[in-house]
Amino acid sequence: MMYRCPHCARFTIPWTQKLLMGTPLAKVCCMCGKEFRTSRLSWLNGFLCGVMLIWMVTNWIVGSVAGAGPYLILLIPLFAMAFVHMRWVGLVPKGDDKLKL
Repeated sequence: MMYRCPHCARFTIPWTQKLLMGTPLAKVCCMCGKEFRTSRLSWLNGFLCGVMLIWMVTNWIVGSVAGAGPYLILLIPLFAMAFVHMRWVGLVPKGDDKLKL
């Protein structure tokens, strides 16, 4: 799945690049050479995913939760946040401070 560049409107942005991109990280379109980033909404989504992953790994290392069940249950909201990021977080030109969904 490819996404449109907010500058040239060509499908040049792969889904993996969008999933791993945050608001402060600007990327460059391979066709037009202009910078873009995700909207401000992605910061909250990425922060929540990161906190959840750190919590899961810490509990796994410490061993305070027995079995894999609680981790599998926590993967559901993690994948839901990734889906929200891919579906509704928009790509905007760098410097554009508007919230676009």
